[in-house]
Amino acid sequence: MAIRYLADISPAEYESARRQLSTDLPLTHKEWEHLRGTRRATLQGSGFTVLDYRVDPVDYGRQCDAEHSYLGLEGLWRFAEEQGMKSAASDLGNATPRNRDCPTA
Repeated sequence: MAIRYLADISPAEYESARRQLSTDLPLTHKEWEHLRGTRRATLQGSGFTVLDYRVDPVDYGRQCDAEHSYLGLEGLWRFAEEQGMKSAASDLGNATPRNRDCPTA
């Protein structure tokens, strides 16, 4: 099953992230969570496993500046997808295989 990553912004960072990033983000964190829930349901309904990716608004802003792209909602979804995949690939590359027959310490 394919994995998709869903942007997540902590409640503590949401208001500052909304002011910094875009006016097309919902006004409140509660509305943000509702929007994320709708997107999650849509993706899951299409057969995807959905994992959260905690977005650092500063990192997202830097990437948008570097790419001269708009700090909007669609870009935020895309950023979470890209960063989530990079993070997962990095984790797999750093993983140490374990032999099932050998007990771990």
